[in-house]
Amino acid sequence: MTHPTEQKLHHGIYLRVRAWAQKTLQELGGDQSGAVGMLVLAATLIVFMMALVIYDTGNVARDNMEVQAAADTAAWSQTSIEARSMNMMAFTNVAKRVTFGMTSYYQALTLSYAELLILAVALAVACWVANFFAGGSLTTLCETLTFFAVEVAYIVFEELPDVLAFNADMNPGYFKDDMAALDSYQNYIKELTPWWSWSEGFIRGSRNGATAVSGWPVPRTLPGTIQGSGLVDTLPVVKQSDYAGVCKRTYSSPGSGNSSITDALTSDLAVHFADYLLKSCIPANNCKSKAPGTKGWERPVAVFLAGTGAVLQIEVGCLAQSSVWGSTGTPYQMGSFPSQAQWMLQSSNLAIAYRRSPGRSTDERAKYDYMSADHSAAIPFLHESTGTWSMARAEISYQYNDPSNLNSPDLWHPSWTVRMRPVALPGEWTGLGGNTNLNRAWHDILTYLVAGAALNSVTSGNLDLNASDIASDLIRIEMSTRGMDNDRIEGIGK
Repeated sequence: MTHPTEQKLHHGIYLRVRAWAQKTLQELGGDQSGAVGMLVLAATLIVFMMALVIYDTGNVARDNMEVQAAADTAAWSQTSIEARSMNMMAFTNVAKRVTFGMTSYYQALTLSYAELLILAVALAVACWVANFFAGGSLTTLCETLTFFAVEVAYIVFEELPDVLAFNADMNPGYFKDDMAALDSYQNYIKELTPWWSWSEGFIRGSRNGATAVSGWPVPRTLPGTIQGSGLVDTLPVVKQSDYAGVCKRTYSSPGSGNSSITDALTSDLAVHFADYLLKSCIPANNCKSKAPGTKGWERPVAVFLAGTGAVLQIEVGCLAQSSVWGSTGTPYQMGSFPSQAQWMLQSSNLAIAYRRSPGRSTDERAKYDYMSADHSAAIPFLHESTGTWSMARAEISYQYNDPSNLNSPDLWHPSWTVRMRPVALPGEWTGLGGNTNLNRAWHDILTYLVAGAALNSVTSGNLDLNASDIASDLIRIEMSTRGMDNDRIEGIGK
């Protein structure tokens, strides 16, 4: 049995403890120190998460811009080489035209002197016959015609060794060899340009940040290409089988927009004619008559008449010249295309650039591991996609006379340049037919792209190639190009 005094003591202790506990709890409830720190901590976490997202988004945006720049550079560089080659083809065509016109004029000049000699002799004989019946009243005229005929004969006699040497040696030898050399250069340019331009695009694109880049059409369809377009890159030119049209260009410039008189005065033929007159009469002693009894005027007149006769008979000279040279020096001309879409394809290059970004599917995603995944990949490896790809297209452009007239481009004026253009214009891909679309173009490029990526990794010393990442990227590009069929691709700029 508890003593009353002890009960009072216990009750007092209980009251004191309860009072202390109440006071302590009240103090704890009223103390708010540290609350701001908790709020700052929560806000810092949110800001940090936003910073990570913004940083990663910036990296992706930067990669997109850089890979687009790489594609632009590759397309521009590849097509600029082709524009340069077209200009070199035109320069060489002009060299062929000048050489053909010069030798054709010489052929016509030889014929003209022969005709002039026959005509002068015939007139002199006819004059003396008429003078017999006229009782000698035409003696002065007949003497003049006779001395003129003698001077023409003297000129022909002087030039005969050169004519024989020209026809026996220089024309079928020296000049024909020149034309063969020009022709070989054009053939070389035509065969080299697809590989030269492709490699230039690859190098420029790689230097601007692409892991690999390739132009399309490709220089050659490689074995193993699955459902490819079958198209290869070539210059839009073909070699003529004859000299049709070349002779006309020696005395006119079709499509220049100038008058026929202006064309004639500025033509190659006018230059050849003027060159012949100047060389025949400079120095002045060359232009004086040399036959006995002549008075000095006969030679200048004979030179002028023969030169003019050669101008009027240039096409006869061209015919004679073409029979000697055959197809050795025939020029190149623009190819013919069944549709506008075919021309646009052959005169342009589509570049696809790819850039691998290692760590995007591993290190960067590991930052968000505290968030539980709410999805799973429907196709294996696709969630590991790390790379970026882009497209760009450029075309050669003819800038002489009327660039807007697509029927005007030729290979006689070195006025080709390059310009960027959309990947697809309305109706362009549809006009190429069912065997040509972006997915088939991608299949053509794929082998080149993989080989280019391997080459870049070796030359840069970076052999860290993750097969699953690259496979995922390639599958994504495959799916994207399948989605952009010939109807949906219209209007795509890049």
